[in-house]
Amino acid sequence: MKRIFYIILTVLITSLNVKGQDKMENRNIELVNGNIVRNEDVADIMMIERVITLTGMYSDFGMFDEQLKLWDDEITIDFGEVKPPQVMKAADLVNWAKVAYKNIKDQHMFFNFIVNVKGDIANSVCYGRALHEQKETGEKWSIYIRYEHSFRRKGNGWVMTRLKMEPTFQEGNSGLIDQEYEKNVKVK
Repeated sequence: MKRIFYIILTVLITSLNVKGQDKMENRNIELVNGNIVRNEDVADIMMIERVITLTGMYSDFGMFDEQLKLWDDEITIDFGEVKPPQVMKAADLVNWAKVAYKNIKDQHMFFNFIVNVKGDIANSVCYGRALHEQKETGEKWSIYIRYEHSFRRKGNGWVMTRLKMEPTFQEGNSGLIDQEYEKNVKVK
């Protein structure tokens, strides 16, 4: 199996080198739409994709204090049809999530990233799917999403400054998270 993988990888690399040999001399990767990804941007792009992925995973594992480190002090949140847009302190968003997700089992997935880096700012578009289940009742909400994110360079990394979520398909109780928040606030 390992040998087959290396053969396929070798064929792919060889075909890429032949097809893109003239572009490789510039040491840039040309995308289909004509944008150029410079080699020096590749590490930034990978770091930004990781910030997006970890934002979801930290929510899934209830690691909200870690999630906070991925965001700027203030973040613009636009949850599309789910919530009106707002600028808020990232710490307030984390405190809300700690209450809202207390009894929710969730899984966030992100894929098909397009990231554009311009100096110390960056923007991205990707798709995602989020699954939510109330732990006690089993009530569910599933959503497919088109995301837009904005970032700024901070120290040696990137922090998210904007998260826009545009639902493309939903099933189940789209009010589940807000209902859980309201229920958990009353229990305190």
